[in-house]
Amino acid sequence: MGRQIPNNFLTLAGDMVHNHVYLSVQRSDYSEATEYILRKRSPPGRLDHPRKVVVVVGAGVSNDACGLPLGESAARRLKDFFVNRLHVSPERIEHEIHRIKVEYRLGKDDFEAVLLALSKA
Repeated sequence: MGRQIPNNFLTLAGDMVHNHVYLSVQRSDYSEATEYILRKRSPPGRLDHPRKVVVVVGAGVSNDACGLPLGESAARRLKDFFVNRLHVSPERIEHEIHRIKVEYRLGKDDFEAVLLALSKA
């Protein structure tokens, strides 16, 4: 199968949820709010629906933990996907990258610049 994901990486999402709840509610509500969020219970009168936690980490951590590509490689793969599979014009992507580069002072190959450009494509 592949490399095993380290336990401390697996608990990262839970730790981030605890931190977010701690910063988002009054201390007196922390225990109840944490239990509600982590056990996916719905408030009274609402249908139960799954909650999702999205964790954004640096490329180095993603690469070490589960082999995700690093910044430039990921940007290149994403651009190729948008051009080849979604048929987005490469010129449109490059135009948007240039706009973002000027507006935000990012490098043309910076992962953040490419990701922002693709979100507009």
